[in-house]
Amino acid sequence: MPDDAKPDGVAPQAGKGIRTGRNLPAAIGVGAVLGGLALLTLLTVKATFLIYMGAALLVALHELDSALRTREIRIPVIPVALGGAAMVTAAYWAAGGAVAAAFALTMLAILAWRMFGGIEGYVKDVTAAVFALAYLALGIFRRGFQPKVVELREDAVLAGHPAIAKGLPVVLRGDGGRFLI
Repeated sequence: MPDDAKPDGVAPQAGKGIRTGRNLPAAIGVGAVLGGLALLTLLTVKATFLIYMGAALLVALHELDSALRTREIRIPVIPVALGGAAMVTAAYWAAGGAVAAAFALTMLAILAWRMFGGIEGYVKDVTAAVFALAYLALGIFRRGFQPKVVELREDAVLAGHPAIAKGLPVVLRGDGGRFLI
């Protein structure tokens, strides 16, 4: 059998190669737009950064929920989204203790919310929801976001601010930026 023929007798299409990986120009463009929006919110009204973070949290939660649904795992999206928003807001206005309290209350809300869905898949759904909350909302603070928000809230000067200077390489390295650094 010739190397270019398929076993079922269908000849391969010429010029059609397998495409894998990411579209690097699109990734750089999206990263530049999102980074510019983040800087715009930080350089203007700093509280609008909370809205930006909340929107990013919702998009990430939707993506994670869609991926987990392929394995028949259902995240209770509403309590996770509200709890994540509460955690981001608590970090801005009240810092560490309030974030821990919001996390604990959100975990209780997840347990109660999912209880009304019956016992079928309860453990895996609740486990996935707590993972989503920790990975998305609490992960922001684990990576050092929380001190930066508190320092920005106190009207720190952005130009040359050490928290921003330390945080930007972490953000750039996160996904598509690793191509640039």
